[in-house]
Amino acid sequence: MSADQTVRAYLVEQLALPAEWHVIPEQRFPESIAKTTVVLQHVRIEPLSEAPIGHLRHEVVLSVIDPRTDIAAAEDTLDDTVTQILIRVDGLERVGWTSAEKVLHSDRPAWNLSLFVITESAAPDPEPTP
Repeated sequence: MSADQTVRAYLVEQLALPAEWHVIPEQRFPESIAKTTVVLQHVRIEPLSEAPIGHLRHEVVLSVIDPRTDIAAAEDTLDDTVTQILIRVDGLERVGWTSAEKVLHSDRPAWNLSLFVITESAAPDPEPTP
C-alpha cells in the first residue's frame, strides 16, 4: 500500500471487483441501486498488538448489494459472488476477514463483509546526533 493511498482505495484495488459494479468508497448508501453496488465503510482503527508499534489494524465493512428486488433470484448469485470475494481475500497478504453477514439494504439482498487491513507506518527519521 502506498503512503498516499487510503485503506478503502487499497481494498478496491486488491479485490479487483468487476468494472461494471458501482463502488462507493465512503460510508454513504445510495437511494437507488441499478447494478451490483459495493459500499466501503472504514469503521475502526486499532493498534495491532501482536506486531511492533506502528502496525495498525483497520476494520472495513464491505457491503455488497444486489439490485434485484426478487430476493430468491438474487440470493444464489449474491452468495456465490460473496464467496468468490472471500476466497480472493484469503489470498491477500495484508487483508483478512472475520465475518460475513447476510442483510437487507433498502429491501435489496446484501452481504456485509467485515474485513481488516494491516498497515505499517513509516519508520520515523532518526534524530540527528549533536
